[in-house]
Amino acid sequence: MRAEELIQQVQAVGGRILVNGGRLRIRAPKGTISPDLTERLRERKTEILRRLELEASMGRLCGAPENAWEWIEERAAILEIDGLVDRDTASYRAFLMWFECFVGRPAQRR
Repeated sequence: MRAEELIQQVQAVGGRILVNGGRLRIRAPKGTISPDLTERLRERKTEILRRLELEASMGRLCGAPENAWEWIEERAAILEIDGLVDRDTASYRAFLMWFECFVGRPAQRR
């Protein structure tokens, strides 16, 4: 399961994942996070941290259309290095992230 899906599972039960000093902190109503979900979160910790850091940086710049291509190219470079994907795939994924942030809904994926 991808980091994004795990984050969504936590949010679906009314929880939040916070980053504090490189550590994940989960805040959720008591009893809503199963041991299985906790284990999957631990397994994907690095990926979740990366995703949350990207989301935080999106919040700073994504609302400015004049910075869009600069933002997309910067994120594409990060995805290319961290995600071990080719540049075209990284650029496409970065565009989808920007589109979701700016427009407020996911782009239709191919």
